Amino acid sequence: MLSSAVYSVSWLQTGNHPKHAHYNDWKRFGENPLARFGDFIVLSGYIFSIFCINRMIKKKQIVLFIIGTWSSFVHPVHMFFLYLTHKVLVPFNGNAEAVELHRETVMVFFYFYAVPIMGLLNASYFKVDFGFYSIRKVEQIPFCRIVCYQLGVWVFFFAITYVMSGIFGPADKASMLEEIGYKGDTFTSTAVDWGMFVGIFAVARLSGSYSYWRCFGICGLSHMRYLLTEQTALAYGRRTVNM
Repeated sequence: MLSSAVYSVSWLQTGNHPKHAHYNDWKRFGENPLARFGDFIVLSGYIFSIFCINRMIKKKQIVLFIIGTWSSFVHPVHMFFLYLTHKVLVPFNGNAEAVELHRETVMVFFYFYAVPIMGLLNASYFKVDFGFYSIRKVEQIPFCRIVCYQLGVWVFFFAITYVMSGIFGPADKASMLEEIGYKGDTFTSTAVDWGMFVGIFAVARLSGSYSYWRCFGICGLSHMRYLLTEQTALAYGRRTVNM
């Protein structure tokens, strides 16, 4: 877990995805007070996520909350915030290291807070449940409706990003190309999301097990499974390697 944490820290602090994360690659950033502010964001995001989960359980809306945090919904939102950060919030000003540190700190906020907020929005306003409440048989799973919702979210946020790029211009290349799929990262993540979704549905349908679909379809596709582990590992990795 520690090696994964160090790798993640190196990515957050440098955006370079080094093959062998070495403390010299990011220590100059880790000693910066702004990076310490990033630690606070991670900790507060963890507390906020736990609070949201506890709140949704008490209100009996935990399923709606978790559906709103599906990875296939989260990734296009992250892409939008990535462009917003690179081009609007922290545009390039000639100082590459300072800009990169500010960008990564802002993206830490969006990365850890966007997911639970999306869950709250679904539980409070959209209430998309994909039939988890209204059906009892695996044959009734609204597969096409779920696919349309996921595609709709991708089209919506990519359309917004496209319009913004027409207004503000394309983002500079510093760490942006790697995130939008030129090196396969986004394609791989999207393929995993859709592969898990189709695979879970296929197993549930072939086995005739609606309980399998409810358990893995609800929890296995949620981005919270990454979020809650990364939030603790990042802070632990930073502190341990600094020592």
